[in-house]
Amino acid sequence: MVLVGYPVGINEQGDKLIGFRVDIGGDFHYGWMKVNVTGGHKLTIKEYAVQTIPDTAIKAGDK
Repeated sequence: MVLVGYPVGINEQGDKLIGFRVDIGGDFHYGWMKVNVTGGHKLTIKEYAVQTIPDTAIKAGDK
């Protein structure tokens, strides 16, 4: 997935890990994504994972 045009404070900083949570069927699932943002504010998602067990942590980088 590539998003273009969104200003991000990690521009030109190499690969970074970002944590997130999503609501799936009323339950929160936690996840992470490895992203890279280039000079034109082009965000590339390189890897990601989402915990399949609701309300359970996942360590950044785990799959």
